[in-house]
Amino acid sequence: MLVGGFAKKFANELEKRNGLTPPQKYGKTYVRTHDALTFKELAEDMIKSTGASILYHTKICGVVIEDETFKG
Repeated sequence: MLVGGFAKKFANELEKRNGLTPPQKYGKTYVRTHDALTFKELAEDMIKSTGASILYHTKICGVVIEDETFKG
């Protein structure tokens, strides 16, 4: 069971996009299966809504910091 916070918000958004199944019995517990593409699209939308940029297929080799501020 999701109690709250980010996980609950994410699950609610997945439900709105029909990307999350109702609880399904799995052994002695219940699980909810998500659609992988819907999950990725939602995660991307949530990140972009903050104004952040997503760098796909990139590798970070080092960090440039000046006066305790990230520069690149």
